[in-house]
Amino acid sequence: GYYSPERDELFVVSAAGGVGPTQRVTYAHEYTHQLQDQNFGIEKLGLDAADQSDRSLARLALLEGDAVTVQTRWMQENLTAEDLGQIFADASDPAVLEALRRAPAILRDTAFFPYLDGPIFASTLMVRDGFNGVDAAYSAPPDSTEQILHPEKYLDRDPPIVINVPADLPSKLGPGWSDGGADTLGELQLRIWLGEGGVESTAASRAAAGWGGDRLMLLDGPAGATAIALITEWDSLADASEFAAAAKAALAGLKLTGFVGQTAGSAQVHLAIGASAADIVAVLGG
Repeated sequence: GYYSPERDELFVVSAAGGVGPTQRVTYAHEYTHQLQDQNFGIEKLGLDAADQSDRSLARLALLEGDAVTVQTRWMQENLTAEDLGQIFADASDPAVLEALRRAPAILRDTAFFPYLDGPIFASTLMVRDGFNGVDAAYSAPPDSTEQILHPEKYLDRDPPIVINVPADLPSKLGPGWSDGGADTLGELQLRIWLGEGGVESTAASRAAAGWGGDRLMLLDGPAGATAIALITEWDSLADASEFAAAAKAALAGLKLTGFVGQTAGSAQVHLAIGASAADIVAVLGG
């Protein structure tokens, strides 16, 4: 199912051509999105900002967490045990499960994040102020996946630290280097990256949990060379050191050419991956 804010239309797909329990549940979910748009304006959330993927994931988690909460309540009040069994059977399609198993973690985990962690975030707001608490979040939406993963960070208004990669970084690397784009990864995507590098799940979550802010720059170099510069800021020196150690392990696990730098006494950790990685981390001050 899908609700389009641009077209103000709602779509539900039925593989069998009819309307059964799965389609009814999907409609309840997508209709909630339509109500969100009518009352708060989905497009105001800036979900399509190409250089703010962490913020977009957080705000999508608000939307989906709200919709899953409403959908679940609707299911409890309107579906029979037989209906629920049919929904479970539809969700257990072997082809779909195999496609999910084969998908890279960065795609699979970010796709599921709004539907799994979003409802926990919405429920936290509801415990405090009911649905009014969720409604109020549309006027002051979350700014990071950290605020979704740790709702107390949102409630305490702990904003992400704004970080900028030096604009002159490409020129300092020499002729032929240019800025290929920037983004903020955030706690969720850094945690996924550590896991893909072989860092154990609990250790990856713990290493990413002290996140304060980050900014990544993609660098295009001469003769097709590419590199990544990443500046991260952590809540404490201990958090920074923990992430630095995990990042070094992930680089080794992924067999990437790169360096991790942490200036003494600083809660910043700098990463450089790819061509001229040593020069990049030196320029960043690691």
